Amino acid sequence: MAPVFMAIPAYRSDGHSGHRSGAARAQKRIRMRQQDAERAREIAQELKVSEVVGRVLAARGFAPGEDLKNFITPTLRNGLPDPTTLKNLFTAAQAIVACHAAGKAIAICCDFDVDGLSGGSVVHDFCNAAGISSKVFVPDRFVDGYGLHERVVREIAAAGFGMLLTIDFGTTNAKELQLARELGLATVVV
Repeated sequence: MAPVFMAIPAYRSDGHSGHRSGAARAQKRIRMRQQDAERAREIAQELKVSEVVGRVLAARGFAPGEDLKNFITPTLRNGLPDPTTLKNLFTAAQAIVACHAAGKAIAICCDFDVDGLSGGSVVHDFCNAAGISSKVFVPDRFVDGYGLHERVVREIAAAGFGMLLTIDFGTTNAKELQLARELGLATVVV
């Protein structure tokens, strides 16, 4: 059975990558992952795939069973973690309820990439179904770049929103989130 290899960028002892300028190219080391031929055969038989696929999956730590089946054919029911394990979920839910009870709308700020737009859309649709007023704000990637911006926070506060809820960004926007709180907005970062 042929070994499974993966390319690892070479690093110098001083912590810099092996990349060089000019015509010189970075050197790459090839490091073989740990092999388990029997597990690879079992995976190949269970999934009815080639031994090469079995070796790759085994080398990445998979074993025959439900976890492997869920990885190969994920579903929403089996592929997502339990949402009740999200940190501060109950506190965030209470803040959303309080915002709605106060008659205030929620400003949903999401990233412009696929997971940001999808997440923002799902939260907005949920708010609509629950009768919670909300509006989605998406930064212009060419004007605003990535992340939450002071200008948007000020716009949201001036428009009378009660909450700023970020999807797919916000964890590194401490300054903007602090400004939101100073302007009277509750904040939730997802």
